[in-house]
Amino acid sequence: MKRRYLSAVKYLNQLLGNYVQWNDLGEVDGGKAMISLSRNDYEPDICFWLKEKTDHFHADLMMHPAPDLIVEVLFKSTAYRDRGSSFRIMQHVG
Repeated sequence: MKRRYLSAVKYLNQLLGNYVQWNDLGEVDGGKAMISLSRNDYEPDICFWLKEKTDHFHADLMMHPAPDLIVEVLFKSTAYRDRGSSFRIMQHVG
């Protein structure tokens, strides 16, 4: 992966994570947070869950519920998929 993509994901994850933590809004996870949606399981770049959902998270949780916000950083080779089928599935989450 290109450094530009990795840097963007890291920066956005830190920025959103800090804001959420400072305001006690819930949880932000990136990269390897597996979520289960209607058709498949996904690992979005960044996920945010409101506190009402994260209060029920536990240390051994592997499959996360649908996030309240999903962030996908477009990468040239995956932009078509991210803007197409993945977007249509994820916009109807929750």
